[in-house]
Amino acid sequence: MPIASQYLAIQAAQIRARYNLQLPDAFQIAVALAANCQAFLTNDVILKRVTELQVLVLDELAVA
Repeated sequence: MPIASQYLAIQAAQIRARYNLQLPDAFQIAVALAANCQAFLTNDVILKRVTELQVLVLDELAVA
């Protein structure tokens, strides 16, 4: 999803401030929320701070 709207930039800035995230991470979360994603897959446990979106951490997933 392109980051071409002022809305996404503002959302990313608010997420960055709320959760003390790096700006690229905040943009990824803002885009995921705008796209109505049900979950966000990452290997960065810091992103588990985000409460608006289910964050799945690869290292925590059980291998079948």
